[in-house]
Amino acid sequence: MHPALDHIALVVFDLDGTLIDSADMLPSDWSMIADDVRRHYADYDGFVVIMGTDTMAYSASALSFMLEGLNKPVIFTGSQLPIGIPRTDGRENLISALMLAAHETDGAPTIQEVAVYFGNHLMRGNRTHKESAQSLQAIISPNHPPLVEAGVEFQIHDAALHKSGSGPLKVHPNMRQEVAWVPLFPGMPMDWLEQSLAWPDLRGVVLATFGSGNAPTSSVMRDLLKA
Repeated sequence: MHPALDHIALVVFDLDGTLIDSADMLPSDWSMIADDVRRHYADYDGFVVIMGTDTMAYSASALSFMLEGLNKPVIFTGSQLPIGIPRTDGRENLISALMLAAHETDGAPTIQEVAVYFGNHLMRGNRTHKESAQSLQAIISPNHPPLVEAGVEFQIHDAALHKSGSGPLKVHPNMRQEVAWVPLFPGMPMDWLEQSLAWPDLRGVVLATFGSGNAPTSSVMRDLLKA
């Protein structure tokens, strides 16, 4: 064990014994993680989830909504380089994530939300996305300041932290999958949008628009969305 972790009691869980590529993550896997947190919530001060980077931001965002009333840390982390090679970023990411999961302020967990630790930053889970396949700062949070910056010491940004109060944890394990994500782009064929909206089981649509929410002024698009 690393000396920095000598004061932390660690328990390691392998979710179901089968390793998967993070690109294969499904809502059922998120439900499994959420249920593990629920079952062991009273047993531990914090939780660290280790996974691949491809769907880490998706997973952290999903868990942030599945774990209502969370007042303990659930921190996702991983690495760009495998942990067994000399230049891996995995060791620092894992050690810092564990230390932050155990960090307390005035006797209470400092972090009380789902977060991602990557590249010397702890970030709000539902504000992250993967920006690069090459940089060691692969996961970023462009629209929310970091919760913690790791240098010689942890620089904790108290104003950025979420505090959920002392209510009970409420887990929402089920997520609807009948949702379409439609990115808009110049010259987008309207029949593609029409086909997406024609899905019989469709329960919702997320439009990835331009800039601050702009979209083409096409009357065909307006009519499709109205319908």
